[in-house]
Amino acid sequence: MPRFNNDREITRFYIATLIRHALEKNPQYDVMTDFNKTASSNDAVADFGKFVMKHGPVVLIESDFPYIEELVAELVAEQNHHKKPNIMRISKIDNEYKEQPSATLMIMDSNDLISASSSTSLERLAFDISMSRHPVFIGTNHSANLNDAIQKVVEFKVSIPRLNEDLFKILFSRIFGGNLPRSWNKSSTQWLQYLNAHDFHQPYKAGLSGAKAFSYLHHRVKARLQSVETSSSPNLQDLHGMTEAKQFAEDLISDIQGAL
Repeated sequence: MPRFNNDREITRFYIATLIRHALEKNPQYDVMTDFNKTASSNDAVADFGKFVMKHGPVVLIESDFPYIEELVAELVAEQNHHKKPNIMRISKIDNEYKEQPSATLMIMDSNDLISASSSTSLERLAFDISMSRHPVFIGTNHSANLNDAIQKVVEFKVSIPRLNEDLFKILFSRIFGGNLPRSWNKSSTQWLQYLNAHDFHQPYKAGLSGAKAFSYLHHRVKARLQSVETSSSPNLQDLHGMTEAKQFAEDLISDIQGAL
């Protein structure tokens, strides 16, 4: 069982577990391993790291986890025994960058991540990315947020999933080193998708395991969901226009209520 020295190590393990699952389910995974037939380690994260460093693809990381591309870049560097990369981010001074506030673009040059010039237009940036021999990581909540020019140069997309029962069991067992309560999934487990890496930090440091660790996680998420106030907001039916956004909000509220 891995031992974690700090919160960051727990977060990295959490992200690595989700990335491994996403890669194994990725239809491009076979293509990735074909490039590494002689060096495949039968570990999706390790194979991904070798693929990225050897071929320098433009990788889109789709996740609501903040700075996901930085964590993925560090995992890739770690898999290839490089030092922790220096992170330099694009300045959003240029008005065109306001079109995609949730996206971050970085170029990875073996040990270092280098940002493109902040004065470069998105079209020019997309061209420079496509011509780069270095890996490029793009992090965004939704790929639809990206400018069309940037989307066209993406070569490999990884959509990081939210937690489900199987992923939760893996994380719980490896982080807390104990078994889940027998009846832990007898009722709705929708709340699992609202767990994040930070939720695991405190119970691990407190030395909790088994039922106590599970209870902490469950109550923490429940309390967070219950704090989402919807009654004080305008009635969605009274809002005009923005049909897709209204439907998204209705679906989100329905999901939250189902998880409580």
